[in-house]
Amino acid sequence: MVITIPAMILLVMFVVQFSLVWHARHVAQAAAEEGLRTGRAYQSTPAAGQLRAQDYLKAIAPNLIVKSNVDANPNGNNLTLDVTGDVISLVPLATFHIHESATGPIERFVAPGGA
Repeated sequence: MVITIPAMILLVMFVVQFSLVWHARHVAQAAAEEGLRTGRAYQSTPAAGQLRAQDYLKAIAPNLIVKSNVDANPNGNNLTLDVTGDVISLVPLATFHIHESATGPIERFVAPGGA
């Protein structure tokens, strides 16, 4: 019992930690996509997309992803939103870093027959 109980507790902690990382990656991806939808909209700005992604993270997972950072990078006709951060850790002496991104074209008005 002295050996198996701590081993079982540690195993459960690893399973829960894996679930937290998995969930945090999906939340970060959803935040990047939400920010991309806002930032690439017609007459919107990359800063508006970045702010929307930050607000999404604060609303959905305020304590799950710590030290989160959102970067909006316009590149020609595309916009890329990167969400990075660290997932809370249940496992001692371990850090889990996540990085998710979403890329899409920026909506622009093009006159009929024009480029």
